[in-house]
Amino acid sequence: MNMAGIEKSRQKQFSTEALLVFAAIFVLALSLLMVSIRLLQQPVAGVHPTTLLVLSVIGIAGSSVGLLVAIRSSSQTPAPVEPSLSTAPVPENGEQQENAARVRLGKYVQSLEEQLQSLRQERDQYAEENGELRNKVKLWQERSLEMFSLLEDMSKSNLAEEGERQPILQAKKHLAQLVAPLGVGLIEPAAGDAFDPLLHQAENSDHDRSAPLVVQDCLAWGYTLNGEVHTPAKVLVASAEERSDG
Repeated sequence: MNMAGIEKSRQKQFSTEALLVFAAIFVLALSLLMVSIRLLQQPVAGVHPTTLLVLSVIGIAGSSVGLLVAIRSSSQTPAPVEPSLSTAPVPENGEQQENAARVRLGKYVQSLEEQLQSLRQERDQYAEENGELRNKVKLWQERSLEMFSLLEDMSKSNLAEEGERQPILQAKKHLAQLVAPLGVGLIEPAAGDAFDPLLHQAENSDHDRSAPLVVQDCLAWGYTLNGEVHTPAKVLVASAEERSDG
């Protein structure tokens, strides 16, 4: 085989391999895009689907450009060169190269399918662990509300003895700090605070609700769970004008 034939064979082999590599990258990016879309629909703790989505889009765009370049390169045929009379042309083994390329592409696809299956298993495992964690948090929230109720009863039963009431209120303060990361909040308005119908429940209804009202006394604590009011605080209200006059 002359030098022109060898160079032509090398160019064809390079174009075929480049085409297969970009095709494999395109399939991988497309699979990653499907996984990121599913993770966006079903969020999993510890996984960032937005990052996977961006990487998949970049991979698809880059591999698409590479495929176009490889296809255009393979379609361009070099100018015919007269074979040298001193050497006899040797037939190219193109069929074997195509078969080897198909085998490599099949291995790439199989590897992608195995990675996708592994990601699905990890997603299912994360979803199961996330469900168990949510159940535990819910249980701790319920126990926290029970503890607050117990401290409130103890506090009210010792109102006459200030020395016994202070340790209970201190324990309430520490408990509120401990359970805040669990989404549990305490509603305990002080006298003079503005009355908020979303957070407070007025136990006396002999006041004009259109006029500004303030809290006169807190009868029972209220609670929030995950940023929403679970139990409003029970209060006695008074008009702002009456309290300022008093």
